[in-house]
Amino acid sequence: MKFTRTGDRGKGERTSGWEDNGPVSRLYYSLLYGVRALLLAKGIESRSHEGVLRMFGLHFVKEGTFGTGDSHILSRLMKYREEADYNAAYSFLRSDFVEFRKDALDLGGKIAGYLREKGYV
Repeated sequence: MKFTRTGDRGKGERTSGWEDNGPVSRLYYSLLYGVRALLLAKGIESRSHEGVLRMFGLHFVKEGTFGTGDSHILSRLMKYREEADYNAAYSFLRSDFVEFRKDALDLGGKIAGYLREKGYV
């Protein structure tokens, strides 16, 4: 992962459409809503981002339905979302997003598979 200060970006590092960190934030929110759907399937609600992560770990990772790596993906994207939304000094590159997107798609597919298997989708 490469963080760059806004003023330090070299030519060619950004591509059209990457004028903000919105894509990184949206990846996180897509997973957040997916994990909230998992929790709701078990009758669990959480009001905070941290609570969603903790309940996911307790009710899905600890029970073996999802792996620790899945929890790490959500946790990592939560941290990056905070950087994207609240720290103007950092900027994510397109290559960062591509890496994050792969992880998010993998976990999103597992979430969708679980919900489909249980008859929620």
